[in-house]
Amino acid sequence: MLSSLRLANVYAIIDSYGINHAVSITKINHPIIEHCVLSENLVEIVFHMRESIA
Repeated sequence: MLSSLRLANVYAIIDSYGINHAVSITKINHPIIEHCVLSENLVEIVFHMRESIA
């Protein structure tokens, strides 16, 4: 089952062009490590799919 937090994280990754930022419900006081988890090409495909649905 996909939790609400994980689903929000997936949308955040897509909206940030494939960059995964740390997700937390509390304040993070240390530097945030970012990872590229999706290629820009794949993100563009997902953007077009979302636009065609809306």
